[in-house]
Amino acid sequence: MSWARLVTVGDETLEQKLIHVPNGGARSPIEAAIMVGLGVKKGVPDLLLPIRTPLYGAGWWELKAGKNKLTDDQLAWHARLRADGHYVQTYWHWHEAAADILRYLERGNMTVIVRAQP
Repeated sequence: MSWARLVTVGDETLEQKLIHVPNGGARSPIEAAIMVGLGVKKGVPDLLLPIRTPLYGAGWWELKAGKNKLTDDQLAWHARLRADGHYVQTYWHWHEAAADILRYLERGNMTVIVRAQP
């Protein structure tokens, strides 16, 4: 998420505010048990932006690769989050998700500054 270092939201960078949820990836049974013990939930979207806007409590983004589709667990979490007043979207290209994250912030009347890469 190095691109998020180039975005300022208020007095912090987007990198400081955007949270990656460690749900995906292959894990050994021991690692999986540890993650479950820590509270990781199967199907929760990959990215969380815990910033309230006039319309939403927070923003969540699921990032998919290739021809991967949403799982039943992911669909259930997306529905649950939307029912609780959160913004949820799925993208197959990170640049589309990044653009949507910026739109989410701008619709929330946030001051968003995107710097050119040094």
